[in-house]
Amino acid sequence: MLYIHAIEPALQFQNLDIFSACLGVPLYLTDEDHLRIAQTWRSVQLLYLSSIVQRVIRTHKPPASIASLVYYARYCHRLKVLGLCLDASTKASVHACVQAVDACGESIPETNFSLPSPSIQMVEFGPSWLECNFDPVQINFLAKAFTRIFSNLAACRACRTEELGVPQAAWTWVKVQTLYEYILFVDQSCNANAPLSTWKSKLFSKWSLEYGRDYERVALAAPGSSLEADFDDDQNAEAFNQIMYKTARDELAKISKEHEIM
Repeated sequence: MLYIHAIEPALQFQNLDIFSACLGVPLYLTDEDHLRIAQTWRSVQLLYLSSIVQRVIRTHKPPASIASLVYYARYCHRLKVLGLCLDASTKASVHACVQAVDACGESIPETNFSLPSPSIQMVEFGPSWLECNFDPVQINFLAKAFTRIFSNLAACRACRTEELGVPQAAWTWVKVQTLYEYILFVDQSCNANAPLSTWKSKLFSKWSLEYGRDYERVALAAPGSSLEADFDDDQNAEAFNQIMYKTARDELAKISKEHEIM
């Protein structure tokens, strides 16, 4: 396991546009570490702090909570892609995030500061901890928290880590992303910047007639499992899951390509 000391030397360079620490082992950072990084690298556009490992240490949860996302949304106004490893498996983690968002609203406004962040388009959660049983309550909590942090999130994804469940951990994040977009679709008062594709608008319109604002029922219907109420058979459901995952992968490639160093 590695900690903040592994990237400490890089923090002296405060004007970085891109930083990548895709290591062979998890990088265990605390919420305080993420706050320090966000305040130091305010101009960063692509920031990868997540591990690419397919195995994690089951007895060692990441110390950071969902609240770490708030720090990057608050201080890194040019950030487009964020990769980090955190613990999203508990209600306490989501509660810490909500408290961090509320604290931002109560603080003195900063120049060009606003939440939700319009710049962050992709979050790569790597081997972040997330329950794999498709709990609609937890998915609802996470998606609603996302609506307060991001207004332009195009995709989020994660490693298919073996200890955390294959492939459910990755699909749970797809469910969170889908429900986040649906909430923005239903609640027109939300400041959503990203237009929906035609097929997704049709799907969300169908859900709005059937489920309305019963977001936990939407969480169950959202892509992520092989049992989809909106498809005739498992084969079609699996095909849609693959489309959702490919969309996340292609979106990451598209965003990253914008910042290739020639």
